[in-house]
Amino acid sequence: MTLPEVAQSASVETSRAAAPLSEDPLAGFTSTQWYFHQARQTVFFSAFSPHALDSAQLGAMAADIIDSVPQIGALYAAFNGRSLPRDVLDRIVTSEEVDDLAAYPDAWDVSCPELFARQDLPMLRLRAVVRRGGPDQAGRRSALMVLSTHALLEGADSALLSRSQSAGHGDLAKPTHRKQWIADLGNWLRAAVLGPAQLLVALAIAPRRSHTIYRSLVFERAKLRRVATRLGLNQRVLLFALVLFALNQHGKGLSRRKISALYTEMDTWNRAAGGNAFFRFWTTEARFRVSSDFAAFASNVSAEIERLEAGGKRATQGLLEAVFAAHRAMRRWLPFLYSDRIFRFPGFYDFSLSLTPPHRMQGPLTKALQDPVYVGTFHPGLNQCTFAPGRRHITASLTVHRKHLAGIEAIAALLDRLDV
Repeated sequence: MTLPEVAQSASVETSRAAAPLSEDPLAGFTSTQWYFHQARQTVFFSAFSPHALDSAQLGAMAADIIDSVPQIGALYAAFNGRSLPRDVLDRIVTSEEVDDLAAYPDAWDVSCPELFARQDLPMLRLRAVVRRGGPDQAGRRSALMVLSTHALLEGADSALLSRSQSAGHGDLAKPTHRKQWIADLGNWLRAAVLGPAQLLVALAIAPRRSHTIYRSLVFERAKLRRVATRLGLNQRVLLFALVLFALNQHGKGLSRRKISALYTEMDTWNRAAGGNAFFRFWTTEARFRVSSDFAAFASNVSAEIERLEAGGKRATQGLLEAVFAAHRAMRRWLPFLYSDRIFRFPGFYDFSLSLTPPHRMQGPLTKALQDPVYVGTFHPGLNQCTFAPGRRHITASLTVHRKHLAGIEAIAALLDRLDV
Protein backbone atom coordinates (compact mmCIF):
# COMPACT_ATOMS: atom_id res chain seq x y z
CA MET A 1 0.00 0.00 0.00
CA THR A 2 1.50 3.33 -1.03
CA LEU A 3 1.29 6.53 0.94
CA PRO A 4 -1.27 8.22 -1.36
CA GLU A 5 -3.49 5.14 -1.08
CA VAL A 6 -3.27 5.14 2.71
CA ALA A 7 -4.01 8.87 2.77
CA GLN A 8 -7.45 8.32 1.33
CA SER A 9 -8.46 6.02 4.19
CA ALA A 10 -6.46 7.13 7.26
CA SER A 11 -8.20 9.29 9.87
CA VAL A 12 -8.03 10.06 13.59
CA GLU A 13 -10.40 7.46 14.97
CA THR A 14 -10.46 4.15 16.79
CA SER A 15 -13.45 2.41 15.22
CA ARG A 16 -11.78 1.73 11.85
CA ALA A 17 -10.52 -1.82 11.34
CA ALA A 18 -6.74 -2.25 11.38
CA ALA A 19 -5.04 -1.94 7.99
CA PRO A 20 -2.39 -4.43 6.93
CA LEU A 21 1.08 -3.28 7.95
CA SER A 22 3.17 -2.23 4.97
CA GLU A 23 6.45 -4.10 4.44
CA ASP A 24 8.02 -0.76 3.53
CA PRO A 25 6.16 2.18 5.13
CA LEU A 26 8.12 4.60 2.94
CA ALA A 27 7.34 2.83 -0.32
CA GLY A 28 4.92 5.56 -1.39
CA PHE A 29 7.43 8.36 -0.82
CA THR A 30 8.99 10.18 -3.74
CA SER A 31 12.78 10.19 -3.72
CA THR A 32 12.81 13.73 -2.33
CA GLN A 33 10.49 12.72 0.51
CA TRP A 34 12.66 9.68 1.18
CA TYR A 35 15.82 11.79 1.38
CA PHE A 36 14.20 14.37 3.68
CA HIS A 37 13.10 11.55 5.96
CA GLN A 38 16.50 9.86 6.03
CA ALA A 39 18.21 13.22 6.69
CA ARG A 40 15.90 13.77 9.67
CA GLN A 41 14.82 17.05 8.13
CA THR A 42 12.09 18.84 10.09
CA VAL A 43 9.74 21.74 9.44
CA PHE A 44 8.44 24.05 12.14
CA PHE A 45 5.89 26.81 12.74
CA SER A 46 5.96 29.11 15.75
CA ALA A 47 3.82 31.98 16.98
CA PHE A 48 2.78 33.72 20.18
CA SER A 49 -0.65 33.80 21.78
CA PRO A 50 -2.42 36.13 24.22
CA HIS A 51 -3.94 33.03 25.84
CA ALA A 52 -2.54 30.38 28.17
CA LEU A 53 -2.22 27.35 25.88
CA ASP A 54 -2.66 24.23 27.99
CA SER A 55 -2.33 20.58 27.00
CA ALA A 56 -6.05 20.18 26.33
CA GLN A 57 -6.01 23.05 23.84
CA LEU A 58 -2.86 21.69 22.21
CA GLY A 59 -4.44 18.25 21.90
CA ALA A 60 -7.46 19.73 20.13
CA MET A 61 -5.16 21.73 17.86
CA ALA A 62 -3.14 18.58 17.07
CA ALA A 63 -6.32 16.74 16.11
CA ASP A 64 -7.35 19.62 13.83
CA ILE A 65 -3.91 19.67 12.19
CA ILE A 66 -4.00 15.93 11.50
CA ASP A 67 -7.49 16.29 10.05
CA SER A 68 -6.12 19.04 7.77
CA VAL A 69 -2.94 17.13 6.88
CA PRO A 70 -4.05 13.57 6.04
CA GLN A 71 -0.53 12.48 5.11
CA ILE A 72 0.45 12.59 8.81
CA GLY A 73 -2.21 10.01 9.68
CA ALA A 74 -1.31 8.09 6.52
CA LEU A 75 2.31 7.62 7.53
CA TYR A 76 1.26 6.59 11.05
CA ALA A 77 -1.03 3.96 9.52
CA ALA A 78 1.75 2.75 7.21
CA PHE A 79 4.05 2.19 10.19
CA ASN A 80 1.47 0.84 12.63
CA GLY A 81 -1.12 -0.88 10.45
CA ARG A 82 -4.05 1.01 11.96
CA SER A 83 -5.69 4.40 12.06
CA LEU A 84 -4.58 6.97 14.58
CA PRO A 85 -6.35 6.66 17.96
CA ARG A 86 -7.37 9.78 19.81
CA ASP A 87 -5.51 8.93 23.03
CA VAL A 88 -2.18 9.12 21.18
CA LEU A 89 -2.60 12.90 20.82
CA ASP A 90 -1.87 13.40 24.53
CA ARG A 91 1.62 11.99 23.95
CA ILE A 92 2.62 14.49 21.25
CA VAL A 93 1.78 17.72 23.11
CA THR A 94 3.42 19.46 26.06
CA SER A 95 2.72 22.70 27.89
CA GLU A 96 4.88 24.15 30.67
CA GLU A 97 5.25 27.39 32.57
CA VAL A 98 8.21 29.78 32.21
CA ASP A 99 9.11 33.12 33.74
CA ASP A 100 9.80 34.92 30.46
CA LEU A 101 9.01 34.42 26.76
CA ALA A 102 11.97 36.46 25.50
CA ALA A 103 14.03 33.35 24.65
CA TYR A 104 11.36 31.94 22.32
CA PRO A 105 11.03 30.67 19.68
CA ASP A 106 14.86 30.28 19.56
CA ALA A 107 14.99 28.20 22.75
CA TRP A 108 13.23 25.22 21.16
CA ASP A 109 15.15 22.32 19.67
CA VAL A 110 13.92 22.35 16.08
CA SER A 111 15.84 19.16 15.24
CA CYS A 112 13.23 17.26 17.34
CA PRO A 113 14.98 13.84 17.25
CA GLU A 114 12.01 12.14 18.93
CA LEU A 115 9.97 12.63 15.73
CA PHE A 116 12.08 9.98 14.04
CA ALA A 117 12.78 7.79 17.07
CA ARG A 118 9.10 7.10 17.88
CA GLN A 119 7.45 5.42 14.91
CA ASP A 120 4.57 4.43 17.18
CA LEU A 121 3.54 8.10 17.33
CA PRO A 122 2.45 10.44 14.54
CA MET A 123 5.18 12.66 13.12
CA LEU A 124 3.81 15.81 14.73
CA ARG A 125 4.70 17.59 17.98
CA LEU A 126 3.14 20.64 19.61
CA ARG A 127 5.05 22.51 22.31
CA ALA A 128 3.84 25.47 24.35
CA VAL A 129 5.32 27.59 27.10
CA VAL A 130 3.05 29.76 29.24
CA ARG A 131 4.27 32.86 31.05
CA ARG A 132 3.69 32.91 34.78
CA GLY A 133 1.85 35.96 36.01
CA GLY A 134 -0.05 36.73 32.84
CA PRO A 135 0.80 38.39 29.52
CA ASP A 136 4.00 40.37 29.02
CA GLN A 137 4.11 44.01 27.86
CA ALA A 138 3.57 42.91 24.26
CA GLY A 139 0.38 41.06 25.26
CA ARG A 140 1.96 37.63 24.82
CA ARG A 141 0.94 34.93 27.32
CA SER A 142 2.20 31.82 25.48
CA ALA A 143 4.56 30.71 22.75
CA LEU A 144 3.73 27.77 20.47
CA MET A 145 5.98 25.55 18.36
CA VAL A 146 4.59 23.00 15.88
CA LEU A 147 7.09 20.49 14.47
CA SER A 148 6.80 17.82 11.81
CA THR A 149 8.91 16.10 9.19
CA HIS A 150 9.75 17.86 5.93
CA ALA A 151 8.88 14.61 4.16
CA LEU A 152 5.20 15.36 4.81
CA LEU A 153 4.93 19.16 5.04
CA GLU A 154 6.37 22.27 3.38
CA GLY A 155 6.12 26.04 3.60
CA ALA A 156 3.11 26.22 1.31
CA ASP A 157 1.28 23.89 3.70
CA SER A 158 2.14 26.15 6.62
CA ALA A 159 0.59 29.09 4.76
CA LEU A 160 -2.57 27.07 4.12
CA LEU A 161 -2.81 25.92 7.73
CA SER A 162 -2.41 29.51 8.96
CA ARG A 163 -5.68 30.15 7.10
CA SER A 164 -7.23 26.97 8.57
CA GLN A 165 -7.29 25.34 5.13
CA SER A 166 -6.53 21.77 4.17
CA ALA A 167 -2.90 20.93 3.37
CA GLY A 168 -3.46 17.49 1.88
CA HIS A 169 -1.30 16.45 -1.07
CA GLY A 170 -3.37 13.61 -2.45
CA ASP A 171 -4.42 15.51 -5.58
CA LEU A 172 -0.93 16.38 -6.80
CA ALA A 173 0.12 14.64 -10.00
CA LYS A 174 3.40 14.50 -11.84
CA PRO A 175 3.41 17.09 -14.63
CA THR A 176 3.83 15.99 -18.21
CA HIS A 177 5.81 18.14 -20.60
CA ARG A 178 6.86 17.55 -24.16
CA LYS A 179 10.45 16.35 -24.33
CA GLN A 180 10.45 15.99 -20.53
CA TRP A 181 11.94 12.54 -20.96
CA ILE A 182 15.06 14.09 -22.52
CA ALA A 183 15.69 16.21 -19.42
CA ASP A 184 14.92 13.22 -17.19
CA LEU A 185 17.43 11.07 -19.06
CA GLY A 186 20.10 13.76 -18.70
CA ASN A 187 19.40 14.05 -14.98
CA TRP A 188 19.62 10.30 -14.48
CA LEU A 189 22.95 10.13 -16.30
CA ARG A 190 24.35 12.98 -14.20
CA ALA A 191 22.95 11.44 -11.01
CA ALA A 192 24.67 8.15 -11.83
CA VAL A 193 27.96 10.05 -11.46
CA LEU A 194 27.03 12.59 -8.79
CA GLY A 195 25.38 10.09 -6.42
CA PRO A 196 28.46 7.87 -5.90
CA ALA A 197 30.72 10.95 -5.85
CA GLN A 198 28.65 12.57 -3.10
CA LEU A 199 28.69 9.33 -1.11
CA LEU A 200 32.49 9.11 -1.27
CA VAL A 201 32.90 12.76 -0.26
CA ALA A 202 30.37 12.37 2.56
CA LEU A 203 32.20 9.30 3.87
CA ALA A 204 35.35 11.42 4.04
CA ILE A 205 34.16 14.78 5.38
CA ALA A 206 30.56 14.61 6.64
CA PRO A 207 30.41 15.83 10.27
CA ARG A 208 30.01 13.23 12.99
CA ARG A 209 27.45 15.40 14.76
CA SER A 210 25.30 18.36 13.88
CA HIS A 211 26.49 21.80 14.99
CA THR A 212 23.41 23.60 13.69
CA ILE A 213 21.61 26.23 15.76
CA TYR A 214 18.30 28.02 15.30
CA ARG A 215 17.85 31.77 15.43
CA SER A 216 14.90 33.95 14.41
CA LEU A 217 14.68 37.54 13.21
CA VAL A 218 11.77 39.91 12.58
CA PHE A 219 11.83 42.65 9.94
CA GLU A 220 9.30 45.45 9.61
CA ARG A 221 7.86 45.39 6.11
CA ALA A 222 7.82 49.19 6.00
CA LYS A 223 11.57 49.32 6.68
CA LEU A 224 12.29 46.65 4.05
CA ARG A 225 10.19 48.57 1.54
CA ARG A 226 12.10 51.80 2.19
CA VAL A 227 15.51 50.16 1.83
CA ALA A 228 14.52 48.13 -1.23
CA THR A 229 13.16 51.24 -2.95
CA ARG A 230 16.29 53.24 -2.21
CA LEU A 231 18.55 50.49 -3.58
CA GLY A 232 16.33 49.72 -6.57
CA LEU A 233 15.73 46.11 -5.49
CA ASN A 234 12.68 43.97 -4.90
CA GLN A 235 12.16 42.84 -1.32
CA ARG A 236 12.98 39.19 -2.02
CA VAL A 237 16.41 40.12 -3.39
CA LEU A 238 17.00 42.47 -0.45
CA LEU A 239 16.21 39.70 2.06
CA PHE A 240 18.43 37.18 0.31
CA ALA A 241 21.29 39.68 0.03
CA LEU A 242 21.02 40.80 3.68
CA VAL A 243 21.36 37.29 5.05
CA LEU A 244 24.09 36.10 2.68
CA PHE A 245 26.18 39.27 2.95
CA ALA A 246 26.08 39.35 6.76
CA LEU A 247 26.76 35.63 7.19
CA ASN A 248 29.60 35.69 4.68
CA GLN A 249 31.53 38.19 6.82
CA HIS A 250 33.48 39.59 3.85
CA GLY A 251 34.52 36.18 2.61
CA LYS A 252 35.27 34.62 6.00
CA GLY A 253 31.90 32.91 6.45
CA LEU A 254 30.43 31.09 3.45
CA SER A 255 32.78 31.62 0.50
CA ARG A 256 35.57 33.89 -0.67
CA ARG A 257 34.51 34.23 -4.32
CA LYS A 258 31.08 32.80 -5.10
CA ILE A 259 28.35 31.61 -2.75
CA SER A 260 26.79 28.41 -4.05
CA ALA A 261 23.15 28.59 -3.01
CA LEU A 262 19.80 26.93 -3.52
CA TYR A 263 16.75 29.13 -3.48
CA THR A 264 13.30 27.64 -3.21
CA GLU A 265 10.03 29.07 -4.44
CA MET A 266 6.67 27.66 -3.50
CA ASP A 267 2.97 28.27 -3.95
CA THR A 268 -0.24 27.10 -2.32
CA TRP A 269 -1.95 25.79 -5.42
CA ASN A 270 -1.68 22.25 -6.67
CA ARG A 271 1.24 22.24 -9.03
CA ALA A 272 4.03 19.69 -8.80
CA ALA A 273 7.32 21.14 -10.00
CA GLY A 274 10.46 19.73 -11.46
CA GLY A 275 9.14 16.18 -11.69
CA ASN A 276 8.28 15.86 -7.99
CA ALA A 277 4.81 14.40 -7.52
CA PHE A 278 4.34 15.51 -3.90
CA PHE A 279 5.72 18.96 -3.16
CA ARG A 280 4.57 22.37 -4.37
CA PHE A 281 8.05 23.89 -4.42
CA TRP A 282 10.84 24.06 -6.95
CA THR A 283 14.49 24.64 -6.24
CA THR A 284 17.01 26.55 -8.33
CA GLU A 285 20.78 26.55 -8.01
CA ALA A 286 22.50 29.95 -8.09
CA ARG A 287 26.02 31.27 -7.66
CA PHE A 288 26.26 34.73 -6.17
CA ARG A 289 29.52 36.61 -6.73
CA VAL A 290 31.00 37.91 -3.47
CA SER A 291 31.65 41.63 -3.02
CA SER A 292 32.83 43.71 -0.08
CA ASP A 293 30.19 46.35 -0.91
CA PHE A 294 26.59 45.50 -0.04
CA ALA A 295 25.00 47.43 -2.90
CA ALA A 296 27.26 45.68 -5.40
CA PHE A 297 26.57 42.28 -3.83
CA ALA A 298 22.80 42.85 -3.85
CA SER A 299 23.02 43.87 -7.49
CA ASN A 300 24.85 40.60 -8.22
CA VAL A 301 22.13 38.64 -6.44
CA SER A 302 19.43 40.45 -8.40
CA ALA A 303 21.17 39.90 -11.74
CA GLU A 304 21.75 36.19 -11.09
CA ILE A 305 18.13 35.54 -10.11
CA GLU A 306 16.86 37.50 -13.12
CA ARG A 307 19.17 35.51 -15.40
CA LEU A 308 17.97 32.18 -14.05
CA GLU A 309 14.30 33.06 -14.15
CA ALA A 310 14.44 34.68 -17.57
CA GLY A 311 15.88 31.44 -18.94
CA GLY A 312 13.23 29.36 -17.23
CA LYS A 313 15.94 27.31 -15.56
CA ARG A 314 14.14 25.01 -13.18
CA ALA A 315 16.39 22.01 -13.90
CA THR A 316 17.89 21.90 -10.41
CA GLN A 317 14.83 20.26 -8.89
CA GLY A 318 14.83 17.48 -11.46
CA LEU A 319 18.54 16.83 -10.92
CA LEU A 320 18.16 16.78 -7.13
CA GLU A 321 15.30 14.31 -7.45
CA ALA A 322 17.48 12.05 -9.62
CA VAL A 323 20.41 12.27 -7.17
CA PHE A 324 18.12 11.42 -4.26
CA ALA A 325 16.82 8.46 -6.24
CA ALA A 326 20.40 7.32 -6.85
CA HIS A 327 21.12 7.42 -3.12
CA ARG A 328 17.89 5.55 -2.44
CA ALA A 329 18.99 2.76 -4.80
CA MET A 330 22.53 2.66 -3.45
CA ARG A 331 21.31 2.47 0.14
CA ARG A 332 19.14 -0.48 -0.83
CA TRP A 333 22.20 -2.34 -2.09
CA LEU A 334 24.84 -0.89 0.25
CA PRO A 335 22.99 -0.12 3.51
CA PHE A 336 26.13 -0.43 5.64
CA LEU A 337 27.53 2.75 4.01
CA TYR A 338 24.54 4.94 4.87
CA SER A 339 24.75 6.00 8.51
CA ASP A 340 23.03 9.15 9.77
CA ARG A 341 26.36 10.91 9.26
CA ILE A 342 26.07 10.54 5.47
CA PHE A 343 22.86 12.55 5.42
CA ARG A 344 24.53 15.44 7.26
CA PHE A 345 26.56 16.14 4.14
CA PRO A 346 24.96 19.23 2.50
CA GLY A 347 26.03 18.39 -1.02
CA PHE A 348 28.21 21.10 -2.49
CA TYR A 349 26.05 24.04 -1.41
CA ASP A 350 26.93 26.85 0.98
CA PHE A 351 23.38 27.96 1.73
CA SER A 352 19.68 27.39 1.06
CA LEU A 353 17.10 30.20 0.89
CA SER A 354 13.31 29.89 0.92
CA LEU A 355 10.41 32.34 0.77
CA THR A 356 7.03 31.00 1.85
CA PRO A 357 3.65 32.28 0.67
CA PRO A 358 2.12 34.91 2.98
CA HIS A 359 0.87 33.67 6.33
CA ARG A 360 -2.49 35.07 7.43
CA MET A 361 -4.08 34.01 10.72
CA GLN A 362 -7.64 33.09 9.78
CA GLY A 363 -10.19 30.54 10.92
CA PRO A 364 -10.47 28.23 13.92
CA LEU A 365 -7.05 26.55 13.66
CA THR A 366 -5.06 29.74 14.34
CA LYS A 367 -7.63 31.91 16.12
CA ALA A 368 -5.63 31.74 19.37
CA LEU A 369 -2.40 32.94 17.71
CA GLN A 370 -1.07 36.33 16.68
CA ASP A 371 1.37 37.74 14.15
CA PRO A 372 4.23 37.46 13.44
CA VAL A 373 4.78 33.79 12.66
CA TYR A 374 8.09 31.96 12.29
CA VAL A 375 8.41 29.18 9.73
CA GLY A 376 11.49 27.17 8.89
CA THR A 377 13.16 23.90 8.12
CA PHE A 378 16.07 22.12 9.76
CA HIS A 379 18.64 19.96 7.97
CA PRO A 380 21.43 18.64 10.23
CA GLY A 381 24.21 19.79 7.90
CA LEU A 382 22.86 22.53 5.62
CA ASN A 383 22.81 26.27 6.35
CA GLN A 384 19.27 27.49 5.66
CA CYS A 385 17.03 30.52 6.02
CA THR A 386 13.27 30.64 5.49
CA PHE A 387 11.40 33.93 5.16
CA ALA A 388 7.71 34.05 6.11
CA PRO A 389 5.74 37.18 5.13
CA GLY A 390 3.01 38.39 7.47
CA ARG A 391 0.78 41.44 7.41
CA ARG A 392 3.25 43.91 8.92
CA HIS A 393 6.38 41.83 9.35
CA ILE A 394 8.56 39.30 7.56
CA THR A 395 10.33 36.79 9.78
CA ALA A 396 13.57 34.95 9.07
CA SER A 397 14.18 31.52 10.59
CA LEU A 398 17.83 30.53 10.30
CA THR A 399 19.21 27.07 11.01
CA VAL A 400 22.94 27.47 10.48
CA HIS A 401 26.26 26.19 11.74
CA ARG A 402 27.17 27.64 15.12
CA LYS A 403 30.19 29.43 13.66
CA HIS A 404 27.80 31.82 11.87
CA LEU A 405 26.29 33.20 15.08
CA ALA A 406 28.16 36.52 14.75
CA GLY A 407 26.89 36.85 11.19
CA ILE A 408 23.31 36.41 12.35
CA GLU A 409 23.74 39.20 14.86
CA ALA A 410 25.05 41.44 12.06
CA ILE A 411 21.94 41.10 9.85
CA ALA A 412 19.67 43.50 11.75
CA ALA A 413 22.52 45.98 12.20
CA LEU A 414 23.18 45.93 8.46
CA LEU A 415 19.53 46.68 7.68
CA ASP A 416 19.58 49.57 10.17
CA ARG A 417 22.64 51.07 8.45
CA LEU A 418 20.91 50.84 5.10
CA ASP A 419 17.75 52.52 6.39
CA VAL A 420 19.07 56.08 6.18
